[in-house]
Amino acid sequence: MGGYDLKTVQELLGHRNIAATSRYAHLSMLHKKKAVDGLFQKKKGTDHDSPS
Repeated sequence: MGGYDLKTVQELLGHRNIAATSRYAHLSMLHKKKAVDGLFQKKKGTDHDSPS
């Protein structure tokens, strides 16, 4: 959630594989909601079928 990719976090933590890192990577409900809201905003902004 801090904006760092899992591969970077994996290396910093010294995990041998991404599965170990993924086990500890949990997203909060607020973080998920913001992502969904952002996706809908992008979709809304690029919708060419709506009347002008």
